[in-house]
Amino acid sequence: MKAPLYLLLLSVLLLSACAHLDNGFMRSAQPLEPGQARHTWGCSSSYTYAAGLQIEPDSLLAHSDRKDKADIYNQIPAGFDLGLGNGLQIGGQMSYALGPYYGYPFECFLCFSDTRAFRGYLQYSLPLENDFWLGISAGILDHKEVWFHDFRYDQFKLKHHGRGFEFPLTITKVNQSSDWNRSNSLTFRYTELKVSSEMKRSGGFGQPDLVYEQADQNISRYAVIYTHQMEGQKIGLFTDLGVEYSQRDGDIILVAPVLGFKLYFHSHPFGKNEAESGI
Repeated sequence: MKAPLYLLLLSVLLLSACAHLDNGFMRSAQPLEPGQARHTWGCSSSYTYAAGLQIEPDSLLAHSDRKDKADIYNQIPAGFDLGLGNGLQIGGQMSYALGPYYGYPFECFLCFSDTRAFRGYLQYSLPLENDFWLGISAGILDHKEVWFHDFRYDQFKLKHHGRGFEFPLTITKVNQSSDWNRSNSLTFRYTELKVSSEMKRSGGFGQPDLVYEQADQNISRYAVIYTHQMEGQKIGLFTDLGVEYSQRDGDIILVAPVLGFKLYFHSHPFGKNEAESGI
């Protein structure tokens, strides 16, 4: 990989610390060797599904992107994957980010949105003919997002917490060479989220805050993602390109692109020295 590409990726990563839940995939159906660990850090597209929630009273959310937009931003998830043997692989990623200031009714220098997100998965892979692999996964998601968060007084406008499951199905074609191994993957992913949320309105000086508890809502997400993998002896790169749309009560509420880069580094498989691992 050439130096300018490293610099480009680094600049994108440093400038993309925004909030919301990332929608990348960035792995293949080919499993890691037993005991082999993969440490990852990347930049992924992300969006908030809050724009598609039914909120009452809706008049409290006044910023222009509340309706009809998915609020596309970037996310910087850090992850870890481990090969278990027998075609099994386990892994996860976590992220925390501060997001944009949405235009609170008054100026607030310390008001931001912030996101905490976790994704974990277990994948089982089957080798097929002609260097093809089939990967079947099950994963969990946990995502907390707070809008207009004033850290000084623990004030917020909208707080929502999504928990759910995702089920990706991946087909991968592996192409090996003397310098770089490459693979091309196509993933179909279904995600189901249960979202609980609440709104808070300041009661003013000497008055109690007004809290509006929202009914739980179910969000279904469907994605088709193409992933390219390029791997050397010590370092690799995943690249994502795809589309995801979200539904509530059978209606499409949001459509968002899937874009991302993920750099990763391997540690030695357990029980292998450097000569045996090829590093």
